[in-house]
Amino acid sequence: MMQHYPQLARLLVPLALIGIIAGVILPLAAYPQLNIVALALVLLLGIPHGATDHILFHRLQNQHQLPIKTWQFYGLYMLLICVYGLLWMWSPGWALLLFVGISAYHFGQSNWHYVSWSSSLGATSVYLLWGSTVLLIPILSHAGESWPIIEAILQKPLPRWSATTQNTLLVILLGANLGVIGYAKITRKIRYRDLGWEVTNLALLAGMLYSLPLLAGFALYFAAWHSLSSVLDQITYFQKQAPDYSLKQFIRQATPYTMLAIVGMVAAMGWQAGQPEPLPWGRLFMGIACLTLPHMILMEQLYTPRHENKYKKLNNNTLNAYLSKPER
Repeated sequence: MMQHYPQLARLLVPLALIGIIAGVILPLAAYPQLNIVALALVLLLGIPHGATDHILFHRLQNQHQLPIKTWQFYGLYMLLICVYGLLWMWSPGWALLLFVGISAYHFGQSNWHYVSWSSSLGATSVYLLWGSTVLLIPILSHAGESWPIIEAILQKPLPRWSATTQNTLLVILLGANLGVIGYAKITRKIRYRDLGWEVTNLALLAGMLYSLPLLAGFALYFAAWHSLSSVLDQITYFQKQAPDYSLKQFIRQATPYTMLAIVGMVAAMGWQAGQPEPLPWGRLFMGIACLTLPHMILMEQLYTPRHENKYKKLNNNTLNAYLSKPER
């Protein structure tokens, strides 16, 4: 991801270093205000990256003549949300497992989609490994925070893992990812520059997610690493059909649905504040998962090879003033 957007990389590298240093020398867990910052990052950067799904659908439809009409798209979108919501109410355990698996695949794909893997099974394995690592580092590193949340979602207690077991699993995951990076270089799927960026990215993310508190670290990854690069990927794709498409246009199109989502979340939080019990984590994750699943499916359509995902350089009048052009 970093190698495609060098200006974005110049933002993320110092950001990760600051997070690592702050997490090491400061007792950040004693500052609950960080959760507010994490929420703001998700609202201002995380939500917009999925707020143009309707635009993405129309572009995919126009380019590939998908046999789905607009009203069918919205119907299927809402149906998928409803069905997944019913799964959460019927079996939160299976729903959570599905959400974690799809999220891991989605995060890994957004990082590794530029590589042509030998098979779809190989690509899926790489995506799941990388995404699982990003998810498990904060969960296992901050089990004191994450375990109660998972138990609240599942509504049952879970056995605690020893620190040795947790650290061993993290080492295995990091080692496996380094093995994938090395394999990609040996088989000439990536260049030396890509090799350096991938190792740097993995090391910085691991250090940041390990050092920062659970919610703050993951929110920073989700907003800065995942969402910003996804926005640039979408803009690059949109420019294939409309060369003058720009970041300003993306922001303008994403704003209505972003504001709608923020207003809905604020209203739900305001309503919940008047209730005798705090917002159940299960309901919160159910809402996030139901909204995220259709977006993941659309991004899968964007990243698959049949949609010619070979990024070309952007026009000089588009992102130069914002986050620079992606490289070949």
